[in-house]
Amino acid sequence: MLLRVTLDHKRLALLPLIILSISAVAFSQPQPPIRIVQEPVDVVALPGEDVLLQCVFVDNRSLLVSAEWFRNGEPTAGLQRHSEFHNPGTTITIGLRVQNIMRVDDEAVYHCSPAGQPDITSKLVSITVADVPEFSESDNIVSVLSTTFSTATIEWIPATTLPNAAVSGYIIRAYDDMGLQGVYQISDGNTLNFTISELEPSTQYYINVVASNIVGQSAPTGNISLTTRAFVPPLPPTNVDVCVSFDMANNPTLRIQWQASSTVFDDQTNQYYIYYGRNSSATKQRVRFDSTSAIIEINQDDLNEILSVQISTVNENGESLLSDPVLQYINPLHSVEQLKVTSSSATLQCQLACMTSGLHCRIVSLKTNSTEVTVTITNQINQQQLILQGLERLTIYNYCVSAFVNNTTTGFQVCGILETGEFQPRTEASSGSGSLSNGVIAGIIGGIIVITLVIIILVVSMACFYCRKAKQSEKRNISNIYSTTESNHTSNSSFQQTKPQMNYDDLHINPASKPPGLLVPYSEVVLSKNKINDDKRTGSLKQVEYADLD
Repeated sequence: MLLRVTLDHKRLALLPLIILSISAVAFSQPQPPIRIVQEPVDVVALPGEDVLLQCVFVDNRSLLVSAEWFRNGEPTAGLQRHSEFHNPGTTITIGLRVQNIMRVDDEAVYHCSPAGQPDITSKLVSITVADVPEFSESDNIVSVLSTTFSTATIEWIPATTLPNAAVSGYIIRAYDDMGLQGVYQISDGNTLNFTISELEPSTQYYINVVASNIVGQSAPTGNISLTTRAFVPPLPPTNVDVCVSFDMANNPTLRIQWQASSTVFDDQTNQYYIYYGRNSSATKQRVRFDSTSAIIEINQDDLNEILSVQISTVNENGESLLSDPVLQYINPLHSVEQLKVTSSSATLQCQLACMTSGLHCRIVSLKTNSTEVTVTITNQINQQQLILQGLERLTIYNYCVSAFVNNTTTGFQVCGILETGEFQPRTEASSGSGSLSNGVIAGIIGGIIVITLVIIILVVSMACFYCRKAKQSEKRNISNIYSTTESNHTSNSSFQQTKPQMNYDDLHINPASKPPGLLVPYSEVVLSKNKINDDKRTGSLKQVEYADLD
């Protein structure tokens, strides 16, 4: 019984093999007597190269002895530069060699077929001859990225080629109105931008690009026009401010600020050079282009020396002239100034060279009679001032103040003596009595000044008025004098006869015949009435001085 079971298991193990054998016989079909086991492939060739096409057949009957090639459906037999070769046998290789490939004649579609078996053919393959690069038909192949007074940067869209004839470089040509001005060669086919140099300022140029490969050069792109900028030298910075700060070890640092010079073009970028030193051979240091300030550490050898600092502007148009020199004395200038001291308070101001912010003051010690005292201390004005309150009057204090720049080691410590004053009570103005305010006093004084000026003007006006009245009275007295003189001499015939020949300056009045109270000129000249009337008409009557001759 056990033996039978063992035999049954052996039969079951052989069953899968039996089934596979039966299936293979049932479903297998006979292979065709001739089949292609290797298809030809497409070829991209360079002009002048030789090309080889191959395909491999198998004939199960071992009867196939030849095959043939077709070019665009026509046999290649007899074509120039085309030669076939065969390798007969069970596996037959048929090849086609095309020599000295020419683009026009040899770019075609090829296939192979066993002789006498037109129904058995290989796939269609092509021979393509590589050509020069080509640019697209777009009008925007080349574009301008930027220009300066002597350069222009351009970019372009790459040219297209076949894989085995990739672009190997580009050629840029620049023209102006006088003709070709420059040819620039690029030996990298992956470079798609270039900066043309040595151009003239304010000049219009025409630019095109040519692509090249192993085959040759492409047609040039269309010309683009660009105009270089005018040459405008940069201006030096202005408002240069230089100061020096020190750390606790008195190591000096220059802190420099300036106002950027203006640019002619909005896209210009300025950089700056700082020249500093004791003489003309100053150290040259470049400052980052977007800065208008710099911090430069200098040596302790420069302590107690005077450094000259100058700055220049640098951009695409070159370097400017140097700014006016700024002289800086390298000395640890720091102090604690007593701004205000009263009987009970004091205000201390910390100063460190040119630091106007970021300086923090604090009291290290405050003593009187070698005893540490405690007072109210407050900071103000960016922590650069210390206000001490609660001091004793008429007391001498010894203090030490330290100051630091933000959280750095730059700073100092100063000790000094502070003496408070006598208490001075403040008098308050009361209603109805008491001291007047400064404003009221100023108003009263101003009013008094105005009133005084008005009185002076009135007095001067009255004096002028009475002066004019006195002059008019004198003129009337002159007229009366001359009228009286003429009437006293009317009966004197000799006077009447000689009158036309008289010179007015020769006439005199007899003092004995002078009427009482008559005023006679010092010159004793007597003018006739006619002369007085003439003078009145012409406006030439003049004032003369008179004196009483009694």
